[in-house]
Amino acid sequence: MYETLDPRRRTKDNADLWAEARRVAGRLATALIAENRCVVAEGEFASDQALDEFVGELPRTTDLRLVLLEVDFETAFERVSADATRGLSKDETFLSRHYRGFRPEWVGHDVLRLDTAESTLGEADRALAELLRVTKQGGRVLLSVMSLLGTARAFFDQLPGLVDEFGWPRAVVDVFETGDLDGELNNGHVLRLYRWSSLEQLLGRHPCLVVAASAANFLSAGNDAWDERFLEIELQACREPGALDGGTHIVAVLERT
Repeated sequence: MYETLDPRRRTKDNADLWAEARRVAGRLATALIAENRCVVAEGEFASDQALDEFVGELPRTTDLRLVLLEVDFETAFERVSADATRGLSKDETFLSRHYRGFRPEWVGHDVLRLDTAESTLGEADRALAELLRVTKQGGRVLLSVMSLLGTARAFFDQLPGLVDEFGWPRAVVDVFETGDLDGELNNGHVLRLYRWSSLEQLLGRHPCLVVAASAANFLSAGNDAWDERFLEIELQACREPGALDGGTHIVAVLERT
């Protein structure tokens, strides 16, 4: 929502818009929880009031887990500066003021903190270890990662342009060998992409069992002929073992052992 705000108009109307968006998100989460679904709500809760606006719409019995994704200012500014889709958040003064003012009390509670400045295998190991540390034995963890092969399939038409600009070794060979996609190649977004086999290796180093795994958007990704009538067929297809590497994401449910 940063991009919808006029930096010259820090008015109450903008604050009301943010607050209403959080309440609507909370009501949507409540509807999904009623269907016995696990809900991951990604958003900006820069104050305790902002968090309360979302949480206040949830059932009191909701098992709420807070996760704080952290990144240093220099890395954040470098990423947004390279992202053509950004608006107000590319303003260095605005972003700096936002960083200085981020001191909500909820951060001091039992919050899982993940540093997103790096995307190395060691960081992934530490992040997973922390997720499992705060999960009781027998508890479940839902995670999602970008799929290397599925993403390449969905966006294959962009590869020739990247090869022309950056060369075959950097645009193709390095990415497919390491799974690392840097911000220069990807409009400011730094990504670690996984094959199912590499994700299995990562999970195998930790005290957990894979309860279920699925691809995402196996049929619809990059398909201009997609029709909503295929949705149920796609859901079934995504669960097939042979489809795990075929969507843009791989989703897994883990059980803490």
